[in-house]
Amino acid sequence: MGFRAPNISELFLGQQNSAESYTDPCRNYGTSGTDANTVANCIADGLPPDFNLATFQASTLQGGNPNLEPETSESFTFGVVFTPRFAENLTVSLDYYDIEIENAISTAPTSEVISGCYSSPNFSDPLCALFIGPDAPVIEETPSPLAPTRRNSNQQISGILQTQANLASYETRGIDFQVDYGFDSSFGLIDLRVTGTYLSDYDYLPFTGGEVIELAGMFGGDPAWGSPVAFAEWQVNSSATLTRDNWGAFISAKYMGATDDIDAAPANLENTADSVVYWDVQAYYRWNDVTFTGGIRNLTDEEPPYVTAYDDMNTLQLSYDTQGRYYYARAQLAF
Repeated sequence: MGFRAPNISELFLGQQNSAESYTDPCRNYGTSGTDANTVANCIADGLPPDFNLATFQASTLQGGNPNLEPETSESFTFGVVFTPRFAENLTVSLDYYDIEIENAISTAPTSEVISGCYSSPNFSDPLCALFIGPDAPVIEETPSPLAPTRRNSNQQISGILQTQANLASYETRGIDFQVDYGFDSSFGLIDLRVTGTYLSDYDYLPFTGGEVIELAGMFGGDPAWGSPVAFAEWQVNSSATLTRDNWGAFISAKYMGATDDIDAAPANLENTADSVVYWDVQAYYRWNDVTFTGGIRNLTDEEPPYVTAYDDMNTLQLSYDTQGRYYYARAQLAF
């Protein structure tokens, strides 16, 4: 059992208007194979079958809530460590986790609110209650004549409530693993390590009565922070370290599996973020009391996967490296 009290920001952050990127379910609904409920709702909004905009950003009301209560959780973990006699210095560990959080402080991600509402018959999904309209306080936009509670006069979705609330629950399960092996060689001491996670489930319920969002193996708005991230089923970090006298070297590889868009749409140019591998290298040399270090991050200059219309970057900047190959060097003096 556990609990987490709301922090100062969740309680008292001032409410403000934010423009959140989203995938509009009505985009080209006449030719994109959109489901019948969404088509009917787009027609009710007064939108043409070839509806499109230069940019899709929804005005949302964000901020704190002084009436928040603590989150509660239950967790079950089980781990084993294996150190075989036949392989000296080899250690293998496995840890299973099953965590459930109730009364979670969160906001429903913008795209999930929009897609869930528009795919329901006659806007009947409970998520539609989070539409407070473009003329709500702080939002203050001119409503659309035909859809005044959902769209502004430019036909952008506007006025979605995203203030903090005790409205969500999470369930996540998976396995963490680590393998360590070290040995002496003619070059020096070599340490090998592999760590990783298999994410079998990451389920998010925005609020009671809503639809469970299954995020394992998908990418979309992070339930805790709202920003789009990838929930890859497999993530593995591997490294090799060489240490000898007053110098050493290190190389690592970070693997993240492919993910699919939780809001995939036929109109999108790309609904899958391919798997990526990032290579990093580093070396150091110690001379008296000075240590010189240099390295390269993202050695192969791996580009972030392209996906359609996420935060205007067409990628997931919180999950992938958008900076590219990066060189660094430093000198450290020990007193």
